[in-house]
Amino acid sequence: MSAETSDHTASSIPSAATPAALTPAAATPAVPTRAAVAAPPLFRLSRRGRRLWVLLHVVTSVGWLGLDLGVLALGVTGRWFTPGDGELGVYRAIDLLGYAVVLPVALVAGVSGVVLSLGTYWGLLRYRWVVIKLVLTLVALVATVFALLPLMDRAVANCLAGGGPGGAGNSLVAAPIVAGTLYTTATALSVYKPRGSRRRASMP
Repeated sequence: MSAETSDHTASSIPSAATPAALTPAAATPAVPTRAAVAAPPLFRLSRRGRRLWVLLHVVTSVGWLGLDLGVLALGVTGRWFTPGDGELGVYRAIDLLGYAVVLPVALVAGVSGVVLSLGTYWGLLRYRWVVIKLVLTLVALVATVFALLPLMDRAVANCLAGGGPGGAGNSLVAAPIVAGTLYTTATALSVYKPRGSRRRASMP
């Protein structure tokens, strides 16, 4: 074999130091190429661990959206399609759903998203779409704890007082619509992953 042929053959074999995402064989990189070169993740998740966290994040994120639609359906039912005697039962169901299911699912979805960001090359603050999704998730979590749950409590208290849900009834229809918009936007960002680094100048 000639030296030229040998050099050509050697050059066609990826170096062990070359990230897999940068080799021609990786048609669809699993991680962002530039980020992989620029900075490693804060900690490394094993392949199995990453899949478990992804599964947990997808299930809870989609579940969060589904629960929001459930709250919306109950809110509409309690506000316009339930006789006076049945309103209390509907809003008690909403209140139980909020504390026992919505809040835990929201917290797990948020935590699992942060773990996946820090444990992969996407990073937590490196890409604009990740930052936007993080902000949307934090807004949704804060709104759930400090706005949605108190609205549920107020609707139950108003029904116990004999005056129906009051203004809280209308709010429990509007709030899930706003929340659903946030969840849908965050889900779309996860699916499409629009590229755009916040520190493009530092990339090679």
